[in-house]
Amino acid sequence: MHLVKFTIAFLAVGGTTYALFKLNDAPGWLKAISVLMALAAILAVLPELPRGVEALRQSGRLVSEIFSAQSAPLARHDSVNAVRRPQEQAASSPMQCAAIAMSNTGGWGGSAGAGLSCPERLERAHIACKSILSDGQCSSHAMGWTWVAGVHCLTRVSNEQYRNSFVRSGESEAIAFENAFAAATINGFDRESCRRKIAISSEEGTERRY
Repeated sequence: MHLVKFTIAFLAVGGTTYALFKLNDAPGWLKAISVLMALAAILAVLPELPRGVEALRQSGRLVSEIFSAQSAPLARHDSVNAVRRPQEQAASSPMQCAAIAMSNTGGWGGSAGAGLSCPERLERAHIACKSILSDGQCSSHAMGWTWVAGVHCLTRVSNEQYRNSFVRSGESEAIAFENAFAAATINGFDRESCRRKIAISSEEGTERRY
């Protein structure tokens, strides 16, 4: 407001003085009075000049803050997208997985690694198991993101022989085997009647045969 007052006063008096000087027939005393009036008007508003300049600075800062506020959501949106893209890519990429399918006669098939989902790994394990069997079914199977292990059990009751296989997953090879032995015990096989058969790591992708 102070700067506006100074500008209006300067334009009003200055414009009048300029018009008088442009008129050839204006008397000298009128021109002198116009100059004095212009100087008086300028001196009157000079105290308001610092306040006007400060008001102009505040207006500049306000405009800058407005533009910053408008651009900030876009910047935050871009940063969120930058974090979200790798997460979405990781979620869409199949994790490493291992799977084993075993028959009641001890035959087995396995599949492990990255690039396929766990159900796809299990399907490949079933196909591999059935391709090498002349008898029996690949009915025991398991899949996991760390280790998968299978045991084969053989026991005799009277004159009859019973056998079956059990596959379980675990956080390590030892835990996966322990889980498989526990499953055999629950199904009526003593631990002594079972032996380790196969273990596969999803990370290594290699088979450990026993």
